Amino acid sequence: MSGPGKGADQRSWAQACDLLAGEEPAGLLDQLLELAEAGRAARRGVAAAIDSSRKREQVRQALAERADEPADGGTERLLRRARGADQVAQVRRNPIHRNESFRCGHCAADVPAAPGGSVRNHCPFCLRSRHVDGPVPGDRASTCDGLMDPVSLDVTGGLTVLQRCRRCGHERRNRLHPEWAIAPDRTVLPGS
Repeated sequence: MSGPGKGADQRSWAQACDLLAGEEPAGLLDQLLELAEAGRAARRGVAAAIDSSRKREQVRQALAERADEPADGGTERLLRRARGADQVAQVRRNPIHRNESFRCGHCAADVPAAPGGSVRNHCPFCLRSRHVDGPVPGDRASTCDGLMDPVSLDVTGGLTVLQRCRRCGHERRNRLHPEWAIAPDRTVLPGS
């Protein structure tokens, strides 16, 4: 064995080689999956150890059974699928930028889309919005649809308003844009 290769964690590779060289311990597959949990480099190291082992086909078959897929994929892919990491990787975490005009549910003002490349998700007249987003801003995954009332104003790191949903109590921070021409977004706080 010369080494795990580029981008692989040496320590994970060495530990996986030791596990694979030993007698058949109970839970070998679980131990290999636990080693691979540390990240991409660890997963590459464990995959390299499996691929260079004489138990390669046996371990790959066990991974394929756990992942419920054919064993013809790469070892690193089988490790990722057997751990369930492929499903976690598919969850969106970055915001979805939606710049849409809307009618305010509180003051009934027609709110235009934000100028430039910005995003507006609150009424600039009364600082209220709807609880339509789930865990990712802009995903429109919430089924609540309650009205979000302004609770407090924060000036640290920019002007933001804390909003709380009337229906479910969910809280979210919204950045205000004092450079826009519509008040109270352009509200100037005392001392600033």
